[in-house]
Amino acid sequence: MTQLPKKRKRRGVILSDWGLHRLQNTQEQLAISENGNSTYTLERLSTLTGLSARSIGRLRSGKSAVDRQTLEDLFRAFDLTLTEQDYIHPAPAAPQKEPVKSIAQDWGEALDVSRFWGRAAEIATLTQWILQDNCRLIGIFGIGGIGKTALSVKVAEMLQDRFTYVIWRSLRNAPPLEILLAELVPFLSGQQDTKADLSSLLKCLRDRRCLIVLDNAETILQTGDRTGQFLPGYEVYGELLRAIAETRHQSCLVLTSREKCSQFAQLEGGELTIRSLQLGGSPEAAAASIETTGLTGLASHKQELCDRYRCNPLALKIVATSIRDLFDGEIELFLAQETLVFNGLRRLLDHQFDRLSELEQNIMYWLAIDREWTNISQLQEDIVQNVSNAQLLEALERLSWRSLIEKRSGNYTQQPVVMEYVTERLIEQIVTELTEGKLNLLSSHTLTKTTVQNYIWETQNRLILAPIISRLSDRILASHLVEQKLRELLELLRKNSAKFDLACRYAGGNLFNLYRFLDIDLTGYDFSYLDLWHACLQDMNLHRVNFQGANLTKSSFTQNFALVFVVALSPDGEILATGDSRGEIRLWQASNHQPIATLTGHTNWIFALAWSPDGQTLASSSIDRTVRLWDISNGRCLNTCQGHDDSIWTIAWHPTQQIIASAGADRTIRFWDTQNGQCLQILNGHQNWIWTLAWTPDGQVLASGSDDGTIRFWQAGSGEYLRTIELQGTRIRSIAWNPDGKTIAIGGISPNVKIWDVENDRCQHLLQGHHNWVRSVAWNPDGTILASGSDDRTIRLWDASNGDCLKTLQGHNSPVWCVAWDAGGRKLVSGSFDRTVRFWDTDSGHSLKVLRGHTQSIWSLAWSPDGQTLASSDDRAIRLWNLDRAEPIGVLRGHSESIWSAAWSPDGQTLASSSADCTIRLWDTKNGRCEKTLLGHHHWVRFVAWSPDGKILASCGTDLTIGLWDATSGQCLNILSGHTGWVWSVAWSPDGKILASCSTDRTIALWDVNSGECLNILSGHSSWVWSVAWSPDGKILASCSDDQTVRLWSAIDGQCRQQLLGRSDSVRSISWSPDGQMIASAGGDRTVRIWDINSGQCIKILQGHSNSIWSVVWHPSGNLLASAGEDETIKLWDINTGECWKTLRVDRPYEGMNITGVTGITEAQKATLESLGAIAR
Repeated sequence: MTQLPKKRKRRGVILSDWGLHRLQNTQEQLAISENGNSTYTLERLSTLTGLSARSIGRLRSGKSAVDRQTLEDLFRAFDLTLTEQDYIHPAPAAPQKEPVKSIAQDWGEALDVSRFWGRAAEIATLTQWILQDNCRLIGIFGIGGIGKTALSVKVAEMLQDRFTYVIWRSLRNAPPLEILLAELVPFLSGQQDTKADLSSLLKCLRDRRCLIVLDNAETILQTGDRTGQFLPGYEVYGELLRAIAETRHQSCLVLTSREKCSQFAQLEGGELTIRSLQLGGSPEAAAASIETTGLTGLASHKQELCDRYRCNPLALKIVATSIRDLFDGEIELFLAQETLVFNGLRRLLDHQFDRLSELEQNIMYWLAIDREWTNISQLQEDIVQNVSNAQLLEALERLSWRSLIEKRSGNYTQQPVVMEYVTERLIEQIVTELTEGKLNLLSSHTLTKTTVQNYIWETQNRLILAPIISRLSDRILASHLVEQKLRELLELLRKNSAKFDLACRYAGGNLFNLYRFLDIDLTGYDFSYLDLWHACLQDMNLHRVNFQGANLTKSSFTQNFALVFVVALSPDGEILATGDSRGEIRLWQASNHQPIATLTGHTNWIFALAWSPDGQTLASSSIDRTVRLWDISNGRCLNTCQGHDDSIWTIAWHPTQQIIASAGADRTIRFWDTQNGQCLQILNGHQNWIWTLAWTPDGQVLASGSDDGTIRFWQAGSGEYLRTIELQGTRIRSIAWNPDGKTIAIGGISPNVKIWDVENDRCQHLLQGHHNWVRSVAWNPDGTILASGSDDRTIRLWDASNGDCLKTLQGHNSPVWCVAWDAGGRKLVSGSFDRTVRFWDTDSGHSLKVLRGHTQSIWSLAWSPDGQTLASSDDRAIRLWNLDRAEPIGVLRGHSESIWSAAWSPDGQTLASSSADCTIRLWDTKNGRCEKTLLGHHHWVRFVAWSPDGKILASCGTDLTIGLWDATSGQCLNILSGHTGWVWSVAWSPDGKILASCSTDRTIALWDVNSGECLNILSGHSSWVWSVAWSPDGKILASCSDDQTVRLWSAIDGQCRQQLLGRSDSVRSISWSPDGQMIASAGGDRTVRIWDINSGQCIKILQGHSNSIWSVVWHPSGNLLASAGEDETIKLWDINTGECWKTLRVDRPYEGMNITGVTGITEAQKATLESLGAIAR
């Protein structure tokens, strides 16, 4: 190599990262061939290049610019040709970009980079690419620990004022793209859009100048011979990169990764808006790292140490441990030992890990499993071996000293590089144990934890269980062999469980969770007398599984609650109460989410709960028209307040007095004395249902919100009407006073939330962002944040001072009915129609815990025209039953929410169904396929009915409309409007000319099908009308109601000819006998009654159901009657004897599951398991 004379050159360009990378690679190759495998020192490089050692150091750091000729000479000295990619021009003092309004930054778990060294050249390059070159996609690539994360944060911080929105997210936990988009889109749209898809993201990037940083992208990439390919299920990330790179917009995505994915490489070729930065070591950061570790040595020794580890800060921190431990901190002594120079970070970590004690290795595994900051007490609880607090602290101190863990405020975690390494080591060890039939780590560490926050549990499944199953399948090759291998381990565990005792604590739970992940049918499996810690039994069918004598400590289960309409936290935040569609109240420990008790007494849906100020009494209200007061200490009902003549939607406990206010569908407000249950006062004024009540914080004024579009204010003491806020066109569902008593939040049948200045009678803020009804609003304790729950399945958190949406909480799969804050104002609880209750961290937006309920309430029954098949619809599916079998002969799945009704076409070839998912489906009953999905209703579709000729399908729902559909094409023929309440049911006259409908507005309407004209309105019922049915000859129309009556109407003049009286609760379903001589009715009193039409007398009462009945249908033969409802059973009745001939039931989740002698669960948990079918002998 030619030696160059020293020259002074004019400065003008800076060595780029790519240029530095080329130089370093060439230097390393020459060092191997010409310098005895020793890295070039700065002094040697100065001799070779003609530049001073100081100049070379400054040039490599990127701090100083030189003229282009100097770089050419430098490259020529190493037989390289300088290209335009090898240098950059210094960034101008002021970027030429027009300033934008900076609105918000979300830094997630970004590092604190207040102490940051070097990287001037890289920062200048990235700044130019982002601000001047308008790059849409930038990749920062480099080996683990090199500083990619810190650089990405630093650049984002420096440029944040140049972007409207900046968001930094780590992909360390490998979130599926839809989860990531569910965070990005709401934030980048200012919480105006929650649709988690690429088109919504691209719109944000076009409309606003956004900077997105995604860190640790290697987590979603494969390793081995498929390096650079996305993991299975993560290929859509490639679509994200392509869309951002190829679509015109004004934003930038910065991606950091240890490897460059193939998709990025394809996009990068020749595209000016896509750049990649290959990050090398940072001399400044490396030097700072050495200084902070306290190592000693000459400057040349320190430089050589930096060079040997490519100036990788993390590698230097880790290797510093070996230098301190083995060489008393002397760098020179370490450098003399060539055997201690490790190739690559993995080998370095291997060396460090192998030198750890057993306890230290255990801690490292636990921190990798926990995947978040963990305290000492949690570690001590998890570790199987007996370890004192002092031993644990010492081990943690040693790990911290080795730079293998991080510490913050008494909590510990690992850097992403270390966590990935330990996770990978754990996975490989577990796969080896499973393959070889051993129980070591499998016994001492749980792979998933039911006690962690919900999003962490999902991550553990994704990043630990999924790779284990994948690699195990690769080794064993056949899925049935994987199941066989798990069975063998289960038997081995059973044989050794007594011997190992505590040492086998986690093996059983791990095996169970592996079975669960594989979705293996466990019917008949035997887990008796095993430790099953952290086993997740949620959302599983465990029919006839034997858990006798098993230890189910920390296991999680499906809960036996139904559709949740209301949640309420006690004033001290200790107890959560939920009310559901079974008429049951459940109490839970808010801290550990375990059930405490179930309060029964209501006979219908519970819509409201309210705690007394001292938290000792709970009030509840229901569609059954009662308010009940419960003693929380023993679960006893203290008083039942009766007086409302229709459903009670809302209650509110006075903040200082023993008074409860209630209101509902009868349009009145009542004050009750909680001591004796007596009604103190009745307030009138609203013209429609009253859905919500709220006392001012001082208890002086009560506000009421109604479907009549008004909020009325009433004096607490006298009940005097004070004033009205009129919101025309708005049906009000929820109101909440701010704790300052000056403003009130309003939600209703509108996607907008209003914050109303009550004193000045004006809308202070209009909160826009939801896409459907807002059912619930609630203030945090200090009144700074408002939460709103919506039918769009989201919860939004709003800044009370300016009306901005702070966060959108996503996770529910159905409308969110209720939200409630905890006493500390940092957590939120929500209840949904998806049968879940979720606990949220409002700071991060993460779902902390999910309580999953179960219900298979049967909403409707329908006989096929030939009487051979009975169709039932429930919360999950339509089931087809043959009377000769106890199990369904077919199951139709496709609806995403409760299926309210099913109806056979007259020819018996097609089944129509309607659902809370706003759709109607038409099914081919021979092959079980859904042939058509009819869209048009905007809310629940409550009922469907075929015209007698089978050509038209009628539907109705809670959007107050009736739809007529062409059964062949699926096109909507007409929409009939007129009801002012939900339309529950429709029925065709036998000649097909008239359609009858009934509604919660207490009326029945008769419609001319051809013209769509309303022919008549039948009034007389004093409450909701649930169902209508024509007599076979079409002369009489029968109706049933919440007013506990069945009415018979003349089809000729619309007059009520007869009332059938005698029921003690609401009547929800009626059915005519085929000969038209009898009517069957059923409802809330759990009985079926048979009525003689001629005499009007009840001739039979059929008893056997244990909860409300939703449907009763007469068999075409006239000798059989079927009924079904909330108790999840179908009963077939012999009409002649009045006896129950047969009971049909779908197996509950835990049907026949043996829990005799189980430990680790409470009595309340045991009762829940038994209610879901478990048996304790």
